[in-house]
Amino acid sequence: MANTMKKFGKVAVIMGGFSAEREISLLSGEAIYNSLKQLGVDAHKLIVDRDIIGPVLEGNFDRIFIALHGRGGEDGMIQGALEAINIPYTGSRIGSSALAMDKLRSKKIWNATKLQTPESMSYCSKEKLDLERARRIIARLGPAVFVKPALEGSSVGMSKATTAEELVAAVESACGFGCMVLIDIA
Repeated sequence: MANTMKKFGKVAVIMGGFSAEREISLLSGEAIYNSLKQLGVDAHKLIVDRDIIGPVLEGNFDRIFIALHGRGGEDGMIQGALEAINIPYTGSRIGSSALAMDKLRSKKIWNATKLQTPESMSYCSKEKLDLERARRIIARLGPAVFVKPALEGSSVGMSKATTAEELVAAVESACGFGCMVLIDIA
């Protein structure tokens, strides 16, 4: 088994990053690193911030295990950089990563292919939602809706709203992540 693990070469477990999910990335990265070490893989922790590719180049790694969560890790960015420098990595390729991370584009594809998905609408994070428009949204999609930043992973920034006032607050909170907002039937 040791010889099998050596074929992977020098493996970086990239963790941390700059997304709202940095802390969970550090936890999962640590668990992955420990598992790889137990298997005899020449694994190395690579804790990154905004500069993700610089430390990869400096480390002269043969492979990358991506343990980054959210933007920069699951959205096609690191995948594209690694493909550009021809370093193999774990997970999906650029296009599928970018698409899966973007809830609005995914919804459009699901709707176009007639996959059942809750009715939803998008909201531009640059606009302030007023109470009257919030009432119309609740009337159309309600009685309860979920609000989520379109480019964040897991449940980051997600809120449930049953009133116009709750919807205004939920949209404002989700807009804090600097991207479009998805409003779904709950």
